[in-house]
Amino acid sequence: MKFVRVNEARREALDNLFNMYVHELSQYNSWLAEQLDHQGVFLRGVVDDYMANEDVICYLITDQGELAGFLILLKNPAIKKSLDYSIEEFFVIHRYRKTGLARKAWKALFRKYPGRYCVQVLKKNLHAHRFIRNYVAGQGVHFSFTRCDDFVDNYIFEMTGHALL
Repeated sequence: MKFVRVNEARREALDNLFNMYVHELSQYNSWLAEQLDHQGVFLRGVVDDYMANEDVICYLITDQGELAGFLILLKNPAIKKSLDYSIEEFFVIHRYRKTGLARKAWKALFRKYPGRYCVQVLKKNLHAHRFIRNYVAGQGVHFSFTRCDDFVDNYIFEMTGHALL
């Protein structure tokens, strides 16, 4: 597993994966399902916003040189001032699920960027809830979650502990 920083040469791969990601998430949220434009693109412009923000770090995730997913990390998230990072978006394509790649990616992320984290998860995305709970339980990481009653109806997981610092 390797992180590859997204630059303009790698931008198209992130755009394509992001569209796949939002399509997958649209099954959990009707608002997301309605965000498909006439050209078949979900949430057009969101990747542009991420790429333009100097506090955002975009990575492609590869495995043995093959594209496996992406990670978008936000430094100093406004959602809670006591946190250092927010995992804004995280996606692993189906081929690499249940292979341990997601766990390796999170472990590498926490090693590369030690600190206090949060991640927002759609309320109905039970796969993501299980992944986070199972991952942190095995890493000595404390976590808590709260419901965020915004238009996407999600939970915010906060993660702290020696494995993150």
